[in-house]
Amino acid sequence: MPRHSINIAASLDNLNVIRSFIIEKLRKFDKLTEKQINEIVLAADEYCANIVKHSYNFDDSREIEIELSYSPTTVIVEVRDDGPPFDLSKFKISPAKPLKKRKKNGGWGIALIKSIADEIRYRPKSSVDSKNSIKLIKKLK
Repeated sequence: MPRHSINIAASLDNLNVIRSFIIEKLRKFDKLTEKQINEIVLAADEYCANIVKHSYNFDDSREIEIELSYSPTTVIVEVRDDGPPFDLSKFKISPAKPLKKRKKNGGWGIALIKSIADEIRYRPKSSVDSKNSIKLIKKLK
């Protein structure tokens, strides 16, 4: 399984670098459509923006680590940070309120990510690992 990684300062300006990194690596993987690449980039970008805004409070002295890996059946984007952990289970998509019908401003990021990723694995930092980790998993059909 090929792996590519980048460590980058956590700033909104660097989101473009993160997007370009993921696009460049995934375009070399001939199993993905442009739509799938765009969806993966959107999910990773949204999560990284959440780290910059909510976890790091725009402190660009902090870092985000991204590891991208893929196989013929799966693409995994792992994002790691050392901000405060959060409870991913508090963010739900209600079938009665699809994304386009929600009225609340903000709070769409995790719902958007959950609508794109086939699986999300979140592990908060602990005494064993000083980083939070989220794996956004896209299964290829």
